[in-house]
Amino acid sequence: MNMKIFKNYSTAKQANLIDKLKPHLEALQQGGIYIRQELIDAVLREVGEMT
Repeated sequence: MNMKIFKNYSTAKQANLIDKLKPHLEALQQGGIYIRQELIDAVLREVGEMT
């Protein structure tokens, strides 16, 4: 998966354009997009949704 997508979501989260990032990542997965769990965890940690 292109890291640009994660950067855009992360930027939107940090700019308060979206409240939570996790539901968007889950929607991508439910739509058939494979994302390694390690990558999801790293992105969620970066935006403060996971400690």
